[in-house]
Amino acid sequence: MDRGYHVSTGKRFYHMPTQHDLAELTQQRELLEKLAAYFEVDVDALNDMSKRYIMGFDLHLIADKMLDSFNQYRQTGDERLLENARRHVAILSVNVEVFPSLLKRCRTAVI
Repeated sequence: MDRGYHVSTGKRFYHMPTQHDLAELTQQRELLEKLAAYFEVDVDALNDMSKRYIMGFDLHLIADKMLDSFNQYRQTGDERLLENARRHVAILSVNVEVFPSLLKRCRTAVI
């Protein structure tokens, strides 16, 4: 099975529910038609996300996001930015002894 098979199958399976009465009732017909029409584009986006986030994290990207959040927190004092940096730290398993201020407990931020 090659890419063409998967694209044509995906298009067909997204197109099939557009013919059902529920597609109109739930106002999903237009969305399903777009998913069917542009399935090959969606496949590329999903494959890219899968490579980056499901099959393995892009650790450089996560480290950059952590540092960006922490630097913005230092400039603004916005606790949400510090919480974002902490989330990235958890993914990276950063050494607590090197960055102790990132892992101190603070009030919960809403994102």
